Amino acid sequence: MDSKTMVEDLLKNYRSMRRNLENLKLEIEHFTGQSYDQVIEELTFAAPVGERVQNNNVSDKSSRIALIYRNVADGQNQEILQALYERFCAQKMELDMLEYRIKLLEPKLSEVMWDMFVHGLSWSQLCDKYSVSHTMIGKYRKKGIVELAKLYDVMKSVV
Repeated sequence: MDSKTMVEDLLKNYRSMRRNLENLKLEIEHFTGQSYDQVIEELTFAAPVGERVQNNNVSDKSSRIALIYRNVADGQNQEILQALYERFCAQKMELDMLEYRIKLLEPKLSEVMWDMFVHGLSWSQLCDKYSVSHTMIGKYRKKGIVELAKLYDVMKSVV
């Protein structure tokens, strides 16, 4: 995907990405994970893996099983939380980089792009705020996308 298309997609989806980021943050903050009962059900209906070894340690069998299912539950919960956190970090970095690059644009262009995509102002509201025509707002938008694409291209050439 070329930089211009990527920038257009990022700008178009900015508000939904911001909402998703807040949702991920909330999920991470209030993460409870799978209950031990859910894990017991999973382990009960799962097919055994590995060799089967007969052992005569019947007395501590219940405690070993309990320890195993707690370890499995804690491991699964940790994996789920880690995946949520990684998604959160990736999306946050993407949005932070976009916002930073918008602020790097020339001041007037930066303001228009910020109001259009971050604040979600309509074209009519932008025309009233900046006292320009719809055509001029369209030119600002087009120029802003081209300039942002150039900033992304600079990053690609460095990496």
